[in-house]
Amino acid sequence: MTHEWVEQKNKEYHEQFKDYPQALVDEWNRIPEWAKNAIDRRVVDVEIKLFEALAKLNEEPDSFDVHRLVTETDSGSFFVKWYINHDIEMGADSDEALKKISKEFEKLRDMAEKYEEFLEYKDRYLEAEDRIMEFDGDIIITDPCYLSHNMSNNERRKFECCDIGSHGIIGIESNTYYGDWRCTTFVPETNVKLGGFCADAGMVCVADLVSVLKFNPKYNDHLEKPWCATWIKNFKGVVRIAIDENKERWPAYIVHVVGHGVNKETGETIEFDTVQTGL
Repeated sequence: MTHEWVEQKNKEYHEQFKDYPQALVDEWNRIPEWAKNAIDRRVVDVEIKLFEALAKLNEEPDSFDVHRLVTETDSGSFFVKWYINHDIEMGADSDEALKKISKEFEKLRDMAEKYEEFLEYKDRYLEAEDRIMEFDGDIIITDPCYLSHNMSNNERRKFECCDIGSHGIIGIESNTYYGDWRCTTFVPETNVKLGGFCADAGMVCVADLVSVLKFNPKYNDHLEKPWCATWIKNFKGVVRIAIDENKERWPAYIVHVVGHGVNKETGETIEFDTVQTGL
């Protein structure tokens, strides 16, 4: 996704919760007393008073406090209390009564669940921004965890595959959003296969081969394990790890690697794209 798209989506996401936590207080006040008495009022009343105070100060609550509201208004939390206090004494149809109570809290639970998620992942769209870098030389496309292949176990434990730059490796990395996968690298116009790569850590990276070998002289996947890494020689140009919004339910994004450049020795055009072709 472009930087502009990410900024706009993040702005829209924050806009949804501009009236919180007061919105939770207002929804709580809408619920009738007979329904409120079916839950543990001691806990919820404390949280509601906290939200009221924070709203006046224009401050946000901790996600834990919002989670408590979710838990205490969930039907499961007051089922036992209802059965003990009402079922036998009143002879009522407890299932119907519980459904009626749960319905009163349905909107509040939904609001609280979404607000809790917002507090924990406020900048959820920032991770969807495309990673872009210029390269000048041989590059590899692989799972960043593979860059530590053939190193000692102790050395591998210290390797941060989420931040290859901290190890002196020139490159970009991203979550696959799918998990482990197998991909094919190809020429867009002709569909000629250039290579393949896979992932065991649910990540993908594009890295300058010289800097990889400087970090790990024992690395040889590009020579001995071609299914693990696509090796593109003499590449001079721009590579983008494109993170596209997925219109389907899962995963949230579709990731592929796109390159536009030339062979620095021959001047021939080098263009490539990738597609997931296996699990």
